[in-house]
Amino acid sequence: MNIIITGGSFVNKGAEAMLRTVQAELARRIPGAAFYLWRLPEHYGQAAAASGFIPVALPCERTGSSSWWEKSAANKALWSLKQLVLGRDPGPLAALFSRKGLFAAACRNFLDRTNDGFAALIDVSGFAYGDELGETRFRMIRPLLAYFTFKDRPAIFLPQAWGSFEKPGMRQEIRRLLGGRKTVFYSRDETSCRFLEKALARPAGSIRSYPDIVFGFQGGGEKRGREILAGMGCTLKRPLIGVAPNMRVFERLPGKGAANPYLQSLVKLTGHCLDRHDVDIVLQANEIDSLGSRRDDRYLCGLVAAAVNRPDRCFWTREPLDAESTKALVGRFGFLIGSRFHSFVFGFSQGVPGLAVSWLHKYRELFAQFELGGHVQECRDLDAEGLIAKFESAWPERQALAPRLLAKAERLRGEVASLFDEVAARIHES
Repeated sequence: MNIIITGGSFVNKGAEAMLRTVQAELARRIPGAAFYLWRLPEHYGQAAAASGFIPVALPCERTGSSSWWEKSAANKALWSLKQLVLGRDPGPLAALFSRKGLFAAACRNFLDRTNDGFAALIDVSGFAYGDELGETRFRMIRPLLAYFTFKDRPAIFLPQAWGSFEKPGMRQEIRRLLGGRKTVFYSRDETSCRFLEKALARPAGSIRSYPDIVFGFQGGGEKRGREILAGMGCTLKRPLIGVAPNMRVFERLPGKGAANPYLQSLVKLTGHCLDRHDVDIVLQANEIDSLGSRRDDRYLCGLVAAAVNRPDRCFWTREPLDAESTKALVGRFGFLIGSRFHSFVFGFSQGVPGLAVSWLHKYRELFAQFELGGHVQECRDLDAEGLIAKFESAWPERQALAPRLLAKAERLRGEVASLFDEVAARIHES
């Protein structure tokens, strides 16, 4: 049985953990299942293959091509016509008189001939559909949805953050996205539930929330975490505070480099921790672009490390780590400060409390699940002194919080297992 997945990646460690969780959980429930990744950038093909995934990309959208012809609308149309001839399945003839209809029919034929077609679509986006991100992700998934709607097979959107949907056209987009007869969607927080209810004209309270599937992710153990830290030069003689910066927060606030208030706050808090407490700092990069084609979280890690200038007690992620190793690293922290959602999921699932600088409702919702709502500060109201005060309030409680975090995480793991039982049943029914 072939299952195609969209929304994951190998750049962001949370997105990678979601891919691996889907693979592990469904492989146990659907023996012999093969897992494909939709529109994965070509340079991550080797990482995908090493993890047991098969990339699927449209030949007319070669990401490495610099040819004008291969990127042109004419080439796309020619490719579409060729697919219709090869597939002999045009679908509704009226649709072929529009460019979108022609392309959708071509994609159906292409997907149907890719290893005998696909039984189910799984979307593992963390946050992809809403006013802030616009129509880009809607456009990317349309060819897949056209295929699964035409074949009357399940399209399943696993728990993720949604919304809002107030901008013109966005409400129509989300209704089209989630309106298929066999489309199933899940929300991972209450705010997203309310956004969906409003956009889909559902009764208040009719959509419930589910835990993030990464609570079911099996990462590396304590030994692996210690190996990574030793490779950084960390002696492990002091308690560790992890700092997980987020380039998306940095980009949302004004100011470049050292003038950015987000970076300034992280530097002040990191310096405060080193000056006032007998701890070491580990700057943890959750997003790492192995090609180096854009600035990733290591850029911020390097800036913070340079600003505090304590190489004997401040260490940072320089080389790529897989999702299992990243979770193993986070598990060695005594406390986590930052803005990476899945770094906190990795931490909470191992009893590591944290303090978040938030840019989206998903952070407050996650922390509220663990009764840590006071451990969140919004980036738009960022205040270094306020952040330091929140840390000083939370730091003494860290050891007492650990058992509560572990107990809650265990319950969420059980809910994730039940969710995958349900998802597997829907796929088997098709």
